[in-house]
Amino acid sequence: MLIRLKLCLVLMLSLFIGATSLAQDDPVGRSGKIVSSGTADIGGAFELTNQHGERINHEDLKGKPHIVYFGFGYCPDVCPFDLQRLGAALDKADPEGQNFRPVFITVDPERDTVEQLKLYVKSNGFPKGLMGLTGTQGEIDQAKAAYKVYAQKMPDPDNTAGYTFNHSNLIYLMDKDGQFVEFFSDQQSVDFIAKRLSSYARKGDRLKRYLLVATLVFLSLVFILLGRMGRNAIKAGEETPPAS
Repeated sequence: MLIRLKLCLVLMLSLFIGATSLAQDDPVGRSGKIVSSGTADIGGAFELTNQHGERINHEDLKGKPHIVYFGFGYCPDVCPFDLQRLGAALDKADPEGQNFRPVFITVDPERDTVEQLKLYVKSNGFPKGLMGLTGTQGEIDQAKAAYKVYAQKMPDPDNTAGYTFNHSNLIYLMDKDGQFVEFFSDQQSVDFIAKRLSSYARKGDRLKRYLLVATLVFLSLVFILLGRMGRNAIKAGEETPPAS
């Protein structure tokens, strides 16, 4: 029985090593900075308000890979262009909206109110189910710091509000635990982004299936061992002579 148990443990170890190897197959290429540890200091704690007036923090985004973009609703060209590119990529990689959660965080909370964001996130070509987030200036600054986002308010006499923003416009892919995976810049095409997102989603699906199979095999082995142990115990009881 001990030998059988050891064999089962060896089998399970092999299965989980295989799962780990699978997770490393087909790696997602990083279009941004590659960090030797496999992670980057991007992302972190924040608490903001969505377009429905609900308070949302970084923990609420977990459970599904999310795609984060910082911009502002009154941006004349860059932000709409980037969000439409992301929308087109997601239409190809995740047409049902099951695999990724797209998030827009404003750098201009003065103008991007809850009411304004509610209209903005529904703009033509933007990602389906796009979540818009705003807050106080302090809350926005905290989110910007977490994602290492640059955003500087600049005078603009041609704008009715008298100002605009210069800001970085990277698209961040975060995993289901809120850890940085990679970022996309405006140099990547819609097809490139869609390919990377599809690759990442497929890798996650394969790993889930592999772990499910490993779990089922483990449970089957446990039931077999328990059954044999029970039968052996009954047999041993039958063979034990009664006390005189």
